[in-house]
Amino acid sequence: MIASSPSRRRKDRVLVFLEGGDLLRVTEQELLVFGLRPGLELPEQLLAQVEQSAKRSEMKARGARLTGSRMLSKKAGDGAPDP
Repeated sequence: MIASSPSRRRKDRVLVFLEGGDLLRVTEQELLVFGLRPGLELPEQLLAQVEQSAKRSEMKARGARLTGSRMLSKKAGDGAPDP
């Protein structure tokens, strides 16, 4: 791992830049659980676990955003209310 920095767009995310130019978006919780810090060498197995955990966290957050947002729908027909 080369460096990490807080995400400017999402306050709950940390951007982790890997040596190969790859970017991981992880939560602060994942930083603590996996012990990620600048300069750490990640074995392939640990990298796969971090990536899987990051994807799972992103899907949970996306589901929560979708559940919490109001659904918008278009009215069918000429705009008259349905009977």
